[in-house]
Amino acid sequence: MSSSQFPHEAIVVPCSSPNAYAVVRSLTPVGIRILALDHVPETPLRYSRRCRFRLCPDPGQSESRFVAALLEIAARMNEKPVVFPTQDLHTVVLCRHRVELEESVVFPFMDMDAALDCVDKRRMYPLAEGVGLLIPETHFPHEPNELLRMMPLLYRFPYVVKPAAKFEICEGMPCRNFEFYLKYGTKALRCRDTRELLSTFSDVWENGFSTVVQEEIEGPASTLWAIDFYASRDSLITGFHTGHKIRQLPSDFGTCTLGRSVEREGLLQTCSSLVKAIHFHGIGNVEFKERDGNLYFLEINPRPWQWLSLATVSGVNLPLLAYRDLLNLSAGEVPRQRRSVLWVDLRRDARHLRLFNGRSTSTERLGFLGWLRSVRLAKSEAISSMSDPFPLLAVAARKLARKIWRK
Repeated sequence: MSSSQFPHEAIVVPCSSPNAYAVVRSLTPVGIRILALDHVPETPLRYSRRCRFRLCPDPGQSESRFVAALLEIAARMNEKPVVFPTQDLHTVVLCRHRVELEESVVFPFMDMDAALDCVDKRRMYPLAEGVGLLIPETHFPHEPNELLRMMPLLYRFPYVVKPAAKFEICEGMPCRNFEFYLKYGTKALRCRDTRELLSTFSDVWENGFSTVVQEEIEGPASTLWAIDFYASRDSLITGFHTGHKIRQLPSDFGTCTLGRSVEREGLLQTCSSLVKAIHFHGIGNVEFKERDGNLYFLEINPRPWQWLSLATVSGVNLPLLAYRDLLNLSAGEVPRQRRSVLWVDLRRDARHLRLFNGRSTSTERLGFLGWLRSVRLAKSEAISSMSDPFPLLAVAARKLARKIWRK
């Protein structure tokens, strides 16, 4: 297919993580042109042959400058571009500025309430429980004294302290994007007893993070399941894919480094009730943790997720389905996913092997040859492919240069 059949370009923003590359990889084979935007100059997709790259303002620093830049870029295109945000903050900013943007770009705009429901666990957990989903025991203390008063109710240790959202709200605006992870190096902090919980929560609170305290559903990464989907304007799921993690980094509370496409019965029905209740529209991902045969809801991601290309190589191309639906093009019949397809982030999975090999309850011990055997059949790599190796090579070259510089 040629670009003349798909005259609307796609904008992917930001483009520094594997989900951005996955969107690009899903759309370019049919001739859709891609513009990748990011405020980080040295993002890997800058070196991809599959897309153009342009710097843009960071909406976490200035929403108005980001929106103005997006409008200026769209005005230079022949047709309204279809926008694919890859972070929660960007999704919320797009929805907040619907009035300014919807005449210039194509995007599955949701009401702000729906967008905030998705990104803030304090809003989402009651909604999920209300539609019948199982959730781990969860508490929402605002400050240490409130947690202290709750302590007689907390007896299912270990608990985790984790951010309520991936960003904070400062004077009504999104800010401090991913700062919890940047400070603590993990998505959640495990607390094994009362003293550790009080100390950890106090530290997080003093650093200005909004958090939840939640019972940990213990188990290896392979018990983390996800359903990835596209929901239409009337919040009906028209395409979906299910799979589970095999490894993640960090090993206990991290992002996927090796995942497998596996059909899981019941996930579609479970997810559909939540999607309908919150009036969700767009590409999304819902994560669960399995314990004793039951699936416990963890979070919903209202945008493409880390291992989106696993769905695409399994036969379910959700970005293309979204593109077609948003432009009122016929989507055709969505195929069933192929089973047991593997996705790997080679760079981060190798780091997982080096840091956590057999030293965590969530990971098995592997030798180097065992690791190679575990990844050799992967059909998709996070930021590279044989036909487009330069993003991964650029990352490797920068890492080597930093090592040489330090010496």
